[in-house]
Amino acid sequence: SSGPVLIISPLISLRDDQRMKWEEYNQTLNPGISHLRCRFLTSTNPRSDDDVIHDLMQGDVDVLCCSPDLFFDVNIRRPAWLECFQSMPRPFSALMIDEAHVIGDWGASIIPAFQLLPTIKNQLLIRNPELRLLLLSATISVEEEKELIKLFREGMVLPPLVDGTYAIVKEEQFGPALP
Repeated sequence: SSGPVLIISPLISLRDDQRMKWEEYNQTLNPGISHLRCRFLTSTNPRSDDDVIHDLMQGDVDVLCCSPDLFFDVNIRRPAWLECFQSMPRPFSALMIDEAHVIGDWGASIIPAFQLLPTIKNQLLIRNPELRLLLLSATISVEEEKELIKLFREGMVLPPLVDGTYAIVKEEQFGPALP
């Protein structure tokens, strides 16, 4: 699928660093190569939420990076984002969750919204059955990995790869989910 990528990152400093790296990357591209159209919902974001929603609805975003609380926060922002995601002309092609180990590490005590991310994944999957999911962590424990598999496996399966690791893919491609 050719839709944008949704990156969910738990820490403001990480999102700010990622924004700077994407800007640097765009500056290194040769003339004639299109820049990645990235939007970051961070403390240093110069665009309003309405501007970013407008860009998503126009198909003018390649990467959206935000915090998990964006979806579950009790203020007025939540309904607008979920509604936008369900009606974008180009649905998200991939969901990347950075520092995924914090779902188990921090859980409900620090960022409760992180534990609700499987709900967002399921909503995005309804809109795009070809959605790809990538959970990133450099410090994940075996217990945290098992928790992530339980949380994110609905509608997906974990076929073993050559090196013994796993990748989450659509269940229809590989049969029923692993026990």
